[in-house]
Amino acid sequence: MMTLISNTLCDIAKKYINKHHKYKHNYYKSFYKKYKKDKNYIYFLVNKKKHIIKYILHMLKLYSLPNYLVFIPFIESSFYEFAKNKKDYGLWQINTKYFAKNIPTSLLFDYKINTIIALSIFKELFKRYKLENKALCAYNTGRGFKTCFYYKKFNSFVFAFYDSFCKK
Repeated sequence: MMTLISNTLCDIAKKYINKHHKYKHNYYKSFYKKYKKDKNYIYFLVNKKKHIIKYILHMLKLYSLPNYLVFIPFIESSFYEFAKNKKDYGLWQINTKYFAKNIPTSLLFDYKINTIIALSIFKELFKRYKLENKALCAYNTGRGFKTCFYYKKFNSFVFAFYDSFCKK
């Protein structure tokens, strides 16, 4: 059963795909297959974490950032607020080496604080790099975009999300 939040996410994915359709064959095939077959897991995440998704969509609007960034936490942490990987923390996997040096890691496990920090980072990166693929890569690597494939990974997720979750 599709909910309002499900429909919103599908609309966002469809708009993103319409704009980026030429990249469909450039995504990571293994990533696409993984997410496409995990339809039930995506349903589970959307329904269990809809309060977080609503908060992120609200904050993206406040920050005047593209609403497709809502898909980043799917990729980074599967919407798990307490995710930790090396020096990356929380929902958006904020890198403490490059972006949050002086912030206590305990605060990064609060999804609202983590979202505000992530969107502040994205605001700066979009301003600095102008191109979304460069901003996404700089966010992911923390240091630039020369050898980054994150944009392709991101595209593969959005295409898989739409194909498995939104298509009837």
